[in-house]
Amino acid sequence: MLIGLWAFFHHLDMSLMEGSEGLYAQIAREMVAAQRYFALMFHGEPYINKPPMFFWLLGVMREWFGESETALRLPGAIGSLGTMWLTYALGCRLFSRMAGFWAAVVVGTTHVFLWYGRRVLFDSTLTFAMTLAVFAWIRAAMQAGWPGWYVVAFVAMAVGGMIKSIHAFAMPFAIMVIYAFWQRDYRALRSPVFWSGFVMYWLLTGWYASWLPEGMQWQFDIHAAIQRAFGNFSASEASTSRLLRLHWYLSMMWFDFFPWSALIPASTLLLALSPASALRPVSRFLLLWFWGYIAMLSVSLFKREPYLMPLVPALGLMVGYTYQAVAVGLETRRWLAATIRVMLALLALVFGAALFVGPYLLQRKWHVPFPPFPFIYTTAMMVMSLVLFWSAVTARARLALATVGVLAFGFVIGVVDVIWPMLDRFAPRAVNAEVRRIAAQCHRPVFYHGITQEDFIFYLNSSPAIPRLTSKDDVRERLGRHRQILLVTDYRYAKMFAEDHSVIVRILRTFPRPKDRDFYLLSLQLASSKESEEFSGLERKRTADRFLRV
Repeated sequence: MLIGLWAFFHHLDMSLMEGSEGLYAQIAREMVAAQRYFALMFHGEPYINKPPMFFWLLGVMREWFGESETALRLPGAIGSLGTMWLTYALGCRLFSRMAGFWAAVVVGTTHVFLWYGRRVLFDSTLTFAMTLAVFAWIRAAMQAGWPGWYVVAFVAMAVGGMIKSIHAFAMPFAIMVIYAFWQRDYRALRSPVFWSGFVMYWLLTGWYASWLPEGMQWQFDIHAAIQRAFGNFSASEASTSRLLRLHWYLSMMWFDFFPWSALIPASTLLLALSPASALRPVSRFLLLWFWGYIAMLSVSLFKREPYLMPLVPALGLMVGYTYQAVAVGLETRRWLAATIRVMLALLALVFGAALFVGPYLLQRKWHVPFPPFPFIYTTAMMVMSLVLFWSAVTARARLALATVGVLAFGFVIGVVDVIWPMLDRFAPRAVNAEVRRIAAQCHRPVFYHGITQEDFIFYLNSSPAIPRLTSKDDVRERLGRHRQILLVTDYRYAKMFAEDHSVIVRILRTFPRPKDRDFYLLSLQLASSKESEEFSGLERKRTADRFLRV
């Protein structure tokens, strides 16, 4: 609980970042303002890409806690903490309390959960719903528990579909059915309660879909969802680019599951070669859960890192079993012990290198000055990296695995207490505050035009909103009215105005953004013919050259 609270609730009030957070926050704002809870809007235009349930959660949090970053992020943070709890409970029931503990630690310290688990995104709450469905199914089918767990499983899948899409049902259900045929265990399929839950799923989703606008109902059309997710595997589709996409997740998981990705090979081998016949059903299910999800995601056309989040509970249980196996000496096979030693030694080297290379890589990605990590933090992490390397090389497996846990918690501190606050200093909220400060000093009206990054738009629209100009004619109309204005815009439009000889353009401030999508605060002034001639010399050339260099 301490690790989860630190990972998902500490510094929850940071600025919204990276587009989608601002998009979903703005949709929730417009939904509450218009009191339209099914027909979602974004800037007055219909939004049909996602169902409304997640936006209801955002609206409830806004009503309870006011419009703030903390309120908007609470659904994701609570969902992430709930996933940790479910993973712990599964680990305890399938293996032991030790395995449950380490499984939960994996969820709270894995990179993809640290980076996306607290965000204003669908994936944290979706992952909780999908994990709850698997938890309930295991309790009913594998552990012969209360049959009502089947209903809980299907209701959880229905809620997941209402949050995002039908794959919240398709992926867990596929794993359940494949497992039943693999094990030749058809008790679940013969249970009337199982099929009652199945019917309840379709009744709930059908009722929900019936309330949605027509353009949004494709989310619950199986054929449309399959066509959109997978396309058709025709000859034209079977290209090199598609084949490359097939293993995108296989390459990304080593980074997104850091630092626990180092234990994926050993965990997979341990479960695949489990000597205990009583453990074989659990081993098969975990392997199917983890690698089956990887396979299903890989054939999908959509590739995004947060989509890996539903795999993390399965990874946590695999790692938890590895810790338990090492504690009782099950890793004594030479080749298996060698796999653990080599991977943990490599992990130690990666941790050590990241302490020095990390700031440089972050600076390149985010285009902001990033100082080295604090000396005390760097020293402590370097010492633990050396301990991990020494214990891995000298075959002290228990010490090595315990050290990985310490380093994982250090990784949480680095992300939450060092990286996030540094990015917050240059995030859209800070940019918005700086724009308003400069506008107040200049005593000039300020507008924005051509901005497409939704996180920044969310803050520009915050009360008192900065007016949006939708076209170049609107900008000229405002210039005709005020003669001189301030304009927030991006590179394309800033360059366009800089090349316009009827306007005098001065760059007041440049705000660096990732992927070369910088913002500019410009001073625009209508120029008479004489002023235009005077300005069109060296100063205009310098301004244009500045944009060309970008």
